[in-house]
Amino acid sequence: MRGGYRWGRRALLAAGILPLWLGGCQVPEPRVPVVGVKNAGVGAAAGKGGRETGIAAEEGGEAASMQQKTEEAAGLDVGSSVEGAQGASQAESIRERTKAPEVYEVQLKTDAIQLQGEAAVWVPEGEDLPVYRAVNQPYSREEREAYKELAGDFYGIVWEEPEAAGWELSADGIYDLSFPSSDASTPIFWISRAAQDITHGGDGEFQPDAVFAALVSQGKAGTEEERETFRRRMDEQSREFISRLAEEGLCTEEFSEPRLRWLGIRTRNERTGELEPGRYGLALHYGRSCGDVPVPGGGLALMGSAGSRLQYMEFVYADDGTLLELKSIGRESLAREDAGFLLPFESAAEIFEQYARTYYDTHEGRREDFFAGAFTDLDGEGITVGARLTRAALEYRYVPFEGGAGTENGGLLCPVWNFYGAASAARTQADARSIFSEAAPAAEGQELLLASVDASDGRVYGE
Repeated sequence: MRGGYRWGRRALLAAGILPLWLGGCQVPEPRVPVVGVKNAGVGAAAGKGGRETGIAAEEGGEAASMQQKTEEAAGLDVGSSVEGAQGASQAESIRERTKAPEVYEVQLKTDAIQLQGEAAVWVPEGEDLPVYRAVNQPYSREEREAYKELAGDFYGIVWEEPEAAGWELSADGIYDLSFPSSDASTPIFWISRAAQDITHGGDGEFQPDAVFAALVSQGKAGTEEERETFRRRMDEQSREFISRLAEEGLCTEEFSEPRLRWLGIRTRNERTGELEPGRYGLALHYGRSCGDVPVPGGGLALMGSAGSRLQYMEFVYADDGTLLELKSIGRESLAREDAGFLLPFESAAEIFEQYARTYYDTHEGRREDFFAGAFTDLDGEGITVGARLTRAALEYRYVPFEGGAGTENGGLLCPVWNFYGAASAARTQADARSIFSEAAPAAEGQELLLASVDASDGRVYGE
């Protein structure tokens, strides 16, 4: 019980395919009356504003309606109009409407998982959080040329005349540019370093994250103050580029704070011709937002799925500021649909905790798959997951219409309660159910999505 309330490219381009989304197939629902599992996509037959839901079932009968439960939790008369009931309280802030605390505390333990933490709860300013329809906006030929010219001027790149549709090389042979050759394709603008004298790419032997950690421990990645100065400078430069694109109508300026990733990079030894580690770099990932509300997507989810991405931009720089890669993937217009019921935080938290308790009972093998490679030989032993809550947030989730995020149909931005944290796994032994001395962290210890609860009907988004 909670103690209280207290984040082969060209082949893909030629085929018109973009790996922007984590696919959604229906997963088994936990056999509890409160928690349901929602598909990761929106059914095309659902029509404007419609979403696939379904009802979680128990043995021997149907579970009670989730909508009824959430109405009761919000203090509404069951059977009354949700829109009418909440329409009378439009003057309330979102935090007041959802009764969201400043801090949320959780502590639960089962044979499969230990979840605990005390974390801040973020909600947007304002009085409502409407659903939005997202529609893809491919670049026209003229826009692609304008984008290329602006990027060339900003980063000092001179482009040759294109030799092939969808691909160009800089005059000095250092950079190449990929983009869709058809106006109907998913919007992509991708600059990478063609000259292999310096690279941040990993392989079976070179792991950029691990190499960076080694450089820091050896004192070969500058001081913490020097890295922070470098981060601020690269962030300012990247934001300036985004701002110039927005001035030309080539993208929006609505992006969330960047997600950082420090990397080890390799440079080519002129004498041996081999790529050797020894320097570091920085990747800045800017995900789309809707006003001040983030629209996270991609990445890892401990339980369920992390969701699909809207437009994002990613910049990778070497430690001297050299551009190694620039990716701009996707472009969408947003149209407001409606502002309906918002699930109270207490109800969302109860659903999250109940889902965590039952998740590994209904997803056999998920723990072993998620932490694959962490333990070379379990030798009949199981895995116990340790998760630490770091924050909770009322955000948007991009839910593509049937056909995926890369289709012209787009999808919906739906309000969700997202729960974030860090996770690790440890061997489960017969005489000690939870030993974490040999814990293997997920995602290199970075924050990941623990679970995502739909803020309109309380369903949990599954794989």
